[in-house]
Amino acid sequence: MSAIWWLLAMFFAVVLGSVTAVGAVLLRRWKQAPAGGGAGTGESLLLEAAPAPGLKARLARTLHAIGEALPGSQKGQEPLRRRLLQAGYRWPSAPTVFQGIKVATALGMAGIVGWLILFTNRAADSALLPCLAAAGFGYLLPERWLDRAIRARARRLRSGLPPATDLLVLAVEAGQGLDQAMLEVAKALAASYPDLSDEFVFVHLEVRAGKNRAEALRNLAERSPEPELAKLVTVLLDGDRFGASLGPALRTHGRYLRTRLRQQAQEQARKLAVKLTIPTFFFIFPAVLAVTLGPAYLLLKDSLGRLLNGF
Repeated sequence: MSAIWWLLAMFFAVVLGSVTAVGAVLLRRWKQAPAGGGAGTGESLLLEAAPAPGLKARLARTLHAIGEALPGSQKGQEPLRRRLLQAGYRWPSAPTVFQGIKVATALGMAGIVGWLILFTNRAADSALLPCLAAAGFGYLLPERWLDRAIRARARRLRSGLPPATDLLVLAVEAGQGLDQAMLEVAKALAASYPDLSDEFVFVHLEVRAGKNRAEALRNLAERSPEPELAKLVTVLLDGDRFGASLGPALRTHGRYLRTRLRQQAQEQARKLAVKLTIPTFFFIFPAVLAVTLGPAYLLLKDSLGRLLNGF
């Protein structure tokens, strides 16, 4: 293949890589930017709005078309959809767009690596294996990013559970129903804990759409990556099923959550000493040895040198 064809292929790959990067940014923005207004009903907190027309819509259609063009892209989408739900992406075309991002990232990484190899005036045949390796790395990179997004969202949900439980206790003991209490808690937590607020609003909207409350709460537990939220759902389901008062149960569960978070913080603090062993041994300890034993070594070397020269 001539050099001009390689350059054209690299240009096409770089364009796809740019589209992938912009697509990842748009995914994050669509997830984190709910529409304004509607504070009285809570619909403004729901992240189901379609992307605005223009560049965002064209990029979304492009990535969606790439994802649909993959052979077998419709198979096994349910696990991917569940993972995207756990990361906070609820719109129906999210799995297909994510598949398109993976392909575009793979092609973009391969194109960048191939262009760099050709730019260094190496033979075109030597670029095949690095391009394949870069394509595989680029294809797996969105998966690792999605795992990190799920873990980060789980931490955000976990940190918002104790104040949410306290607010639920206040609302329930004030005489409100569970649905209205969850909506009021969602409004109160919208600024400080938006992820948990969105989940509560989603439960409220599912109930308003005709779903059973128990089913809506089970869906909340299934789409959440945080097990502590599933435990809170279990408490709410048991109280709703047996007709018991939710106030004492939620108050006890709130104390359990705070104790659990304190224990996790203590566990992380105790692990810190072990984790600092490797950087201390390989980075700090050699520097300490060089500072403390370096002058003594130089003095000993000069003394031995003078002693040996005297003989």
